Amino acid sequence: MQKAYDFKELVELIKAEAKKDGLAIAEEALEKLAKAAYTANKVWLKESAKLSTNKIDDLVMPFIDNL
Repeated sequence: MQKAYDFKELVELIKAEAKKDGLAIAEEALEKLAKAAYTANKVWLKESAKLSTNKIDDLVMPFIDNL
């Protein structure tokens, strides 16, 4: 990897893994899937942190939007 959290590199990793199983996925679809997964993951993390009783979640919450 060249840059941390680069979507294009994530897409390339997913394409490489998919090809191992003989799956050909269009690059545009992979980019959209990666973005959707990233966005949904952030929402899921925020909602889970709100419901959690773990104090570490309270410390991390202000920084989640910076990810």
